[in-house]
Amino acid sequence: HERYKIDIVRRFKPGGRLLEIGPSWGGFLHLAKQAKFEAEAIEMDPACCDFIRNVVGVPALQSKDPMQAIRGMGPFDVVALWHVIEHIPEVWDALAVVAGQLNPGGILVVAAPNPCSLQFKIQGRRWPHVDAPRHVLLAPASLLADRLRSMELVRVWGTTDDPGSRGWNTFGWEYFFMNLSPRMGMKQLLRWLGVGMSFLLAPLERREGKGSTYTMVFRKEQSI
Repeated sequence: HERYKIDIVRRFKPGGRLLEIGPSWGGFLHLAKQAKFEAEAIEMDPACCDFIRNVVGVPALQSKDPMQAIRGMGPFDVVALWHVIEHIPEVWDALAVVAGQLNPGGILVVAAPNPCSLQFKIQGRRWPHVDAPRHVLLAPASLLADRLRSMELVRVWGTTDDPGSRGWNTFGWEYFFMNLSPRMGMKQLLRWLGVGMSFLLAPLERREGKGSTYTMVFRKEQSI
């Protein structure tokens, strides 16, 4: 179910040295390795690191401060942040560090919750992607693009309607309704109500800019 991610990356970089920050159990890293990338990881969970090293077969650095850990590791041709930036308190400083570890012409891939989504406008503070205090920032795609442009990273592609966002659309409606009741039996009934709502609103949520998450690709400008 993560194959769409490596397909996105290969549209802009067919190979090279790739770093994923916050890979969890390493599904994307497995696909990157299959696609002949020189894949590496920074992950805070020691069990995930062991799995990535011993099962996925990809080097993994365990660190609770990935932005400090990345210093001096580069340069990379690809850095991937799949639903990571919303967890980083000093996100702009962190992204500046990431930008500094990219080769000229290298790409940064970012996926994150979309605060301009249809779901957020309807659900407000009950939107599951608010998820405080785990999520400390919900950055609009336009703001992210503007800030990264100042770091010499130019947006080359973006969407709110990739397979990942469609899955998060369903997730958002399921958990919005499930969270309305503390009773487990009622939660399961409400979950199916969420699935139905997701089906009904799918044509609206698949309009560009309305999906519950976005994915964007940025390219580091070549030095003159």
